[in-house]
Amino acid sequence: YVVGWPGLLALMAMAMVVNLFFNPAFSLMPLLVKDHFQGGVIQLAWMETGFGAGMIAGSLLLGVWGGFTRKLTRSSSALPSWGWQPFFWVCCPVRGY
Repeated sequence: YVVGWPGLLALMAMAMVVNLFFNPAFSLMPLLVKDHFQGGVIQLAWMETGFGAGMIAGSLLLGVWGGFTRKLTRSSSALPSWGWQPFFWVCCPVRGY
């Protein structure tokens, strides 16, 4: 079924790659905050709160705007921003809080 629908196959492949690389990154977030940023529990909580607020803001934006007319374009439009996030995390200064 999925092989006969190229758009769904591409979406599932992108979801697999994103989950493969980003789940470990979010699991290791406490180590990033503790070792690289030299922060503590409060800084980790602020970082996680920022991610949650970004997800809620993006959901509200899509709810108001409606998104693109093509579903595959709408689903894959967030992938470039997900790819740039770790780059900006690493480039942050040690005392970036």
